[in-house]
Amino acid sequence: MRRTAPILAFAILAAAVVILGSSILFEGRVLSGPDVVNYFIPTTHFAREWLRQGILPLWNPMTFCGWPLVGDAQLRWLYPPNLLLLLVEPAIAFSLLVILHIGFAATGMWFYLRKAAGVGPWAALCGAATFGMAGFFACHLMSSIVVFPATAAWVPWILLLGWLVGSRRARATTVVLFGFAIGAQVLSGAPQIVFFTWIVLLLQAFWCAATETTWGWRSAPAWSSALRPAVTVFARYATAGAIGVALAGSTIIPASEFGALSFQRGGKADWEYITDNSLAPRYLWLTIAPRFFGDPHIEGTYWGGLIGQPGEGYWDICGYAGMGPLAALLVALLCWRPLFGKREPHQPSETAHTRLVRPSAFGAFHVVLAILALALALGRYSPVFRVLYEWVPGFDRFRVPSRWLLLWQFSVATLFAVVLDRSLIGRIEHGAAKRRTVVALVALVILLVVAAAFSPALMEAAGFGEFASRFEPAVVRNLRHGTAGSFWRAAAFALGWLVFFTIAGKRLPSLWRQSLAIFATLLVLCDVLSFATQLPVTRARELQAEEFYPRSPLVGFLAVELGDHRYLALDDVHYWWNDQNQPELWANRATVAGLRDARGYYPLCLRWVGEYFNVMSRRPARYALGGLLSAEGPLDLSLLSLLDVRFLLSYENLATAGLQLVQKTSFDLKIYGVVGSRGPAFLAKARSTEGLSEEEEIALFVGGRLDRRIWALASAPPPSQWKAVPEEVPLGTVKLARSTPNRIELDVDRGSGDLVVVAEAYHPGWKATRRAAGGEHLSVVRANHALTGVYVPPGRNRIALVFQPDSFRVGLYLSLAVWLVLTAVGAATLGTRRRDDKIVVAYRQARE
Repeated sequence: MRRTAPILAFAILAAAVVILGSSILFEGRVLSGPDVVNYFIPTTHFAREWLRQGILPLWNPMTFCGWPLVGDAQLRWLYPPNLLLLLVEPAIAFSLLVILHIGFAATGMWFYLRKAAGVGPWAALCGAATFGMAGFFACHLMSSIVVFPATAAWVPWILLLGWLVGSRRARATTVVLFGFAIGAQVLSGAPQIVFFTWIVLLLQAFWCAATETTWGWRSAPAWSSALRPAVTVFARYATAGAIGVALAGSTIIPASEFGALSFQRGGKADWEYITDNSLAPRYLWLTIAPRFFGDPHIEGTYWGGLIGQPGEGYWDICGYAGMGPLAALLVALLCWRPLFGKREPHQPSETAHTRLVRPSAFGAFHVVLAILALALALGRYSPVFRVLYEWVPGFDRFRVPSRWLLLWQFSVATLFAVVLDRSLIGRIEHGAAKRRTVVALVALVILLVVAAAFSPALMEAAGFGEFASRFEPAVVRNLRHGTAGSFWRAAAFALGWLVFFTIAGKRLPSLWRQSLAIFATLLVLCDVLSFATQLPVTRARELQAEEFYPRSPLVGFLAVELGDHRYLALDDVHYWWNDQNQPELWANRATVAGLRDARGYYPLCLRWVGEYFNVMSRRPARYALGGLLSAEGPLDLSLLSLLDVRFLLSYENLATAGLQLVQKTSFDLKIYGVVGSRGPAFLAKARSTEGLSEEEEIALFVGGRLDRRIWALASAPPPSQWKAVPEEVPLGTVKLARSTPNRIELDVDRGSGDLVVVAEAYHPGWKATRRAAGGEHLSVVRANHALTGVYVPPGRNRIALVFQPDSFRVGLYLSLAVWLVLTAVGAATLGTRRRDDKIVVAYRQARE
């Protein structure tokens, strides 16, 4: 049984992952949460179409008046598993990738617990199931934010390699593997989870350095020898980090540039924005009773969202990891010395000799990590987060602090597995510790039963009374029964763990211990699977396109009439009472039909575009925005005309000069033609804003002092070497010759206008050349605050505007260089080892 137990336990873990993803793997369903249908599928559809034509799209002109696709880390350009997106339909590929990464996370946790903690196979199975199939991972099957499970899955693998690198067993190959894992996590697409991991690695490096340092108070050796282990540990971590960052340079550098240029991330983000979706203390009930606030799938009766902040998601605030970890934390608190002391048990763990860290240091590390993660998840409710926001770089860049619950889940899952393992091998077999454990768990069961009985009072304390009047009496009764049922469920599992810890620790025969371990496994799997299998939001594969991307008459009309021009839907089209009338136009979904939207849905957009939309909607330039830009009427149509918007969509009757009603569609949606649209590019006379602040520039642009039919603002003055053209000469004409995501070709017949204004968002990555002059480089500037401008010489010219960001090129070269160096070093090392092996073999043969 000892030899087959690891294989059997790992097979059960794999089967549990398959059960969790059974609707996707066997029933022909795909994830259909908001993020995957609104962003990931449309954007991937656009990229796939151009990749099939042999073009790597670095720029996305379909939303936000264009934005740098290569700067979006969430698209995971060079992440190897994403090759699946090129082989199968995006909806299927994303669903499979999430399930595969959940399996990868559980497998990583299995090895982490087996190798770093030295626990037995059944305890490792319980910890792996808790980490990979509860809380964070299970809840993101509901949101379908597909990058979070992918990036979070690397956490146990990276920390396992971190313990190896920080130990005396470390080799150069381990450091390189550590760097590869760090780089792979960066490529996997969620910068926020990467940031979390780096914070934990910093803590782990200090922990390893402290445990490896031989300096002591009583007999202190020389400082050089005392600190040498610590310096070695930090050097290994720094080397691995440098390798990882360099390998992911093609993602890190463009993404950092985009973040610095973005509306939401340019500079220190606002406190209210960063702490949106903090873990309010009332949501701690979800760690015990995951249905305390009702069924999160039923938007109308899930009352947790009614008392929370706007946009609060269940998938961010639910920290449920099962009742087993909570019971184990209680046991660890009461029995720390028996569990983690130096006394060796009479029944040693099968893998105790392989552990990398002393049990007491390992347990203390995860206790500290759990406390820190929970304190940071509280966000605006925690002074710890406030201090870090003010003083530590990075904490002022990433919103939704409740996502720190990932590391809470990781820590409690690890402690759970260690406590289970050390209980099974007899650490708390008798005495005061055993009595304290039993009494505490009995008290826990009683408290949960009392909570179930008095759940209406707990609901009132959490704020339910304020909203109960909104619901019918039958709905109120159902909600109260659901909350009580959630507590009864918790009490039942707590009773199971009371039985386990009452029996565990006794001097049991091996067969009885194995049976007790299997009992614990069944408790864990029943707990996490009964919670997790209810969460995935899926649709039948063949129905998803019909529901979210229908080929409606409206889409057909816009596809014919728009061409390469844009449309803009006012805010009233996206209001919740209207958005289901035309689901094909919500957020970025029109990209699937090949339609260009002047705005879109994404947490990031270029800063100047966000400010442009604000002033066009007659708001302050730095008006705080969410994922959608503001387009609330009445708009400044003179600004709208510069964005190549041909049609304006609204449910309102817009009797405004400059708009012409073209057609009414179903649900009385009106399509207005923008009469004065300037097209994809036009010529204007440049008015330099060099030396002006951005506030002065915006005031000049919207203040009525500039005739925008003739003049355009430019961030730099025109070249001085060109001859002046008389003022009476017309501005000239511009014709679009060719357009692909990375390249726009224009035929320009310049008159008195010296600046070609292109209706694409400005980015420093745009480069312009003049074909007639053998590729002469032209000056590219920011025009009209947010758009791209090119200074052109007099006469007729073919201008090529190409998106070639230096950040991507430098990052790609850096990644390739590191790959080549590591490959060469690896080949040389392998050759040396083979040569040494041959010498050893020859020496042995000579002696024989």
